[in-house]
Amino acid sequence: MQIAAATGLGALAFIRGDLVTADICYTNALYLRRDLGDRRGETVLLNNLALLEMSRGDYARARQLSEESIRNVLSLGDEATAAAWWNGQGAICEALGDFAAARDAFERCYALGKRLGIPRARALALINLGKLTLNENDAAEAMRLCAEALEIVQPIGDQRIIAPALLELGRSQLALSDISSALHNSYQSLVLYHQAEEKPGIAASLEALAETALAVEEAALSRLFLETATLLRNETGARHTPQEADRMAKLERHISGIPTETVPSLDAAMAAAERFAARVP
Repeated sequence: MQIAAATGLGALAFIRGDLVTADICYTNALYLRRDLGDRRGETVLLNNLALLEMSRGDYARARQLSEESIRNVLSLGDEATAAAWWNGQGAICEALGDFAAARDAFERCYALGKRLGIPRARALALINLGKLTLNENDAAEAMRLCAEALEIVQPIGDQRIIAPALLELGRSQLALSDISSALHNSYQSLVLYHQAEEKPGIAASLEALAETALAVEEAALSRLFLETATLLRNETGARHTPQEADRMAKLERHISGIPTETVPSLDAAMAAAERFAARVP
């Protein structure tokens, strides 16, 4: 009971962006699982800690924990879990700049998801392949991959996958100068993340909206979205990947010195995002 409570509290804290509490809960549960000789439970917690370290920006430690958890879960014969964890491993490798390893991991996730009939794994892999492809400057292919992910996951209504799919679809559409579609999808991802109280996701959606606002020369609005996202990241400890940090630095240079029309806050940003989405056809 104590282990389940610690793990559950850790998961809730992680979703809400409270990385300190999540770390304490996961680590305590890990020690308890080891004391009991529960290898499967220990393996799950190792992967949870890998994702936590990625959120903190310690990608080398995250990769070590992720690789260990995947080895362990495969040795237990659990390919379905391995499929999902390959996806996390790919994101870590991408953050480290090892793009070949990232693509390999995402493709392993997709292949296992397809073979085992796990639509969630396939959709996640496609979203991350889309994100990786966009970073390689192929926006049209990135859009196709994210749209395919949405086609897979929308019928099952998994909002945890729909939100990032919409976010990355919007980013690829913005790269293709489809402002209206980009805004619609970025705003919808924001709404879903806000409903789920996922602060790191809210921050990422606001950053996408900041880029969209700048594209239509709404610099003050872009500043509001970006400053609110920064407040959320500072509150939760969620870090940018190096690639994301480069994007935000470029955005910051464009809007440096531009004042906001209101004090940055989540409530102000949500209201402004709703008005922005309604204003652009």
